[in-house]
Amino acid sequence: MRPLRAVLVLVTLVTPAAAEPLFLSILPAGQDGLVPSTTFQPGPHATDQLAPYRDLVRAVPGLSEADLGMFFKDARLAPPATPESVEQPRPGVTIARDAFGVPHVTGATRDDVMFGAGWVTARDRLFLADALRHMGRGRFSEFAGAVLGLDGTIGFDRTYYRIAGHSDAELEQMVTDAVTRDPVFGQQVFADSVSFVAGVNAYIAEARMNPARMPAEYTALGLPLMDWKVSDIAASTIAFTTVIGFANGGGGEHENVLLQQAIAQRFNKQDARALFEDLRERDDPEAPVSSPRRARYLLPKRIDPDAVAIFDPGSFVDKTPLEVTGSASGALVGRIEPPRFPARMSNFLGITGRHAAGGRPILVGGPQTGYFAPQALLEMALSGGGIAAEGAMPPGVQYIIMGHTDQYAWTPTSGGSDLADVRVERLCTPPGGAPQSGTVFGTECRPILHRVDTWKVGTSTVTADVERTVHGPVIGHATVAGEPVLLALERSTFGREIDSGRTFALLNTGQGKGSQAFRDAMSSMTGTLNWLYVDDRDVVYFQSGRYPVRATGVDPDLPSWGTGEWEWQGFLPTRRHPYVKNPRAGFVTSWNNKPARRWSACDRCFSYGSIYRSLLFDVRLKELVAAGDVPVERAVEAMADAATVDLRGAFLLPEALPLAQGDPALASATALLSGWVGRGAHRLDRDGDGRYDDASAVALMDEWYPRLVHAMFDPQLTGLYDLIPVGIDDAPQSHLGSAYQGSFYSYVHKALRQAQGERVRGAYQVLRCGAPGTDGCATAVRTSLAAAVAALTQRFGSADPATWTVDPTNDEIRFSTAGLAAVPPIPWQNRPTFQQVVQVR
Repeated sequence: MRPLRAVLVLVTLVTPAAAEPLFLSILPAGQDGLVPSTTFQPGPHATDQLAPYRDLVRAVPGLSEADLGMFFKDARLAPPATPESVEQPRPGVTIARDAFGVPHVTGATRDDVMFGAGWVTARDRLFLADALRHMGRGRFSEFAGAVLGLDGTIGFDRTYYRIAGHSDAELEQMVTDAVTRDPVFGQQVFADSVSFVAGVNAYIAEARMNPARMPAEYTALGLPLMDWKVSDIAASTIAFTTVIGFANGGGGEHENVLLQQAIAQRFNKQDARALFEDLRERDDPEAPVSSPRRARYLLPKRIDPDAVAIFDPGSFVDKTPLEVTGSASGALVGRIEPPRFPARMSNFLGITGRHAAGGRPILVGGPQTGYFAPQALLEMALSGGGIAAEGAMPPGVQYIIMGHTDQYAWTPTSGGSDLADVRVERLCTPPGGAPQSGTVFGTECRPILHRVDTWKVGTSTVTADVERTVHGPVIGHATVAGEPVLLALERSTFGREIDSGRTFALLNTGQGKGSQAFRDAMSSMTGTLNWLYVDDRDVVYFQSGRYPVRATGVDPDLPSWGTGEWEWQGFLPTRRHPYVKNPRAGFVTSWNNKPARRWSACDRCFSYGSIYRSLLFDVRLKELVAAGDVPVERAVEAMADAATVDLRGAFLLPEALPLAQGDPALASATALLSGWVGRGAHRLDRDGDGRYDDASAVALMDEWYPRLVHAMFDPQLTGLYDLIPVGIDDAPQSHLGSAYQGSFYSYVHKALRQAQGERVRGAYQVLRCGAPGTDGCATAVRTSLAAAVAALTQRFGSADPATWTVDPTNDEIRFSTAGLAAVPPIPWQNRPTFQQVVQVR
């Protein structure tokens, strides 16, 4: 039974006209983030985008373009003809809100527009922006620890001090350095920042005088409301890109040493190296990629043993940058919860004009930043003084980060490529310094920067111990040949996170029009991110990032010496980044997958194998493109249909079931799973009755998969699982929405195919399915499936699969309350939390 669409008529969205440019978006649960101190009630737009977002996956297939207006809202740049409200926070600045409360900021000058953006940010997301600027200073626990508890806040501070650890003075210097490095755009970005901060502070001044403007979180929780400064924009940027980590990649070389050493204890030297290479998935020829063009980067060649620094087995001690003394308790107050972010889950798909209906490219995509109330992004339109863009941004950042102008649109996913290296540093005594308080660099002994920061969280004291070598923060201690050493993290984006401001200053002013202009704008983006661009002619894919060129001889998978001989040799030029324009396949996709062939997976990325969730898009788009003239609603359907698929069912069962079908005792189980695969392997309650449509099959899949992995790989991997930097499974049971990010799926897929004699490119050398023997894999498959059937039979008191079920609420998406507005859960779906649908025509 199809859901009744009439329930959405009350939500007046937009009916697209085929001849007009199409700019649609959705931001669940809603734009409103202000809970006034006078009412303690959320505004009218706190949850009005929740139902359209929730219900799309139940409404496909069969959409028309007019139906899109039931599941997305109008996101055109122009101010609404009949605004719901109009405000003027100062002369020259007008804020007109549309029917969903999305602000359209119009200014007489650029300064006015940036001021308006700051004022709106404070009006709609002040508490969340405040949390982010503290998170990006390593003081989230100081800000909210007494409210959320140390357990919910201290982890973000530990991450900050482990990979950044900037002091307030260093953040201020970062702002100055960004202007110095780019006198033209740096000065413009700084001026925009000053105007933005002025807008934030203008709203704060109003809130102090007017309780209706004051967010209730500050009143209810007794939190201080402090003015902003320009360095807070830098801190907010660092929170998103570095602490939460959407733009990070690499820096796990020491973990590879630990894995190799553990493997070496169980295998001979040749097999140990081969097993590590099997697990590594560095450049699997079967891995799904976004660009068909090769882009060689970091593939090992001519490794010099003198460059590789392997610490002694058992000697590595991870540095804990924060210590807590006193009571570590912290009670939750009200409904606010510690923030929970997915690892990576953004996605996009683009269809070239040649294959799209009307001859104009299509974009469907957006970032996944977690589900919050209010959302961790906010949406607005900015117009005036040369600025003209609509879209979303993190609170505390002055530009539209993902969105569109009237002529083009762009959206990101996390890239995950290698921006960081672990250096092993030899200790020395600098002139006039304490013994062993420096590290060897060339002919010098460079002092280790040392600083201690402390702050209070209730009755607890938090102490941050900052150690930083010439390469970066110290992350651990070890010995090499018995001599003590430090391990430091060198990150190419350290202190340069805000250099990316130039990118968005260009995009927000229309200077990214055209494939080359877009690529040039993205050349300033320091973080590792995949980008999709569309205009009325072209689809462009590009991966940004400040990628170091390693010295010849360095092993990119393992730590290198930080003694000066093996320093970075500059940075990869833009022309060598993964890129494609209007690919011959007719489409481009990204779901955080491998960007291009010959582009090495980062040192801690072990999941770029034969199976990745981007295949869920690829198989659908290949079929659409083959049919020709893809309408925009079919592209949306491809995204929505993929959003409820169990990746394991779609791609692993077709390889596993043939090995089980010879056992009569398993006939009903294999028939059940085969039927589910034939229907698309969805985890979906289409009729809303509180039960998955294929509940029995889903229950069996969940019960069988972990048993299957262990049956297949325990003979070789027992004792190693915790050291392999991917989990066995990533099924949707964390309530975050994000699922199937990358786990053992490729290992299972490839090992099953090899066991059955299929042709496998990049076949495993050592990793095998099951215990040695001609039928080892079949035995593993059958015994694990039989064990799963037995477990379900015992649990439900029946061997009849019709009695087996699974509770969909175990998968449901639950919104973290980042304020005082609660949002009900929604059924699981694998989608971005801000999503655009664009066709520039």
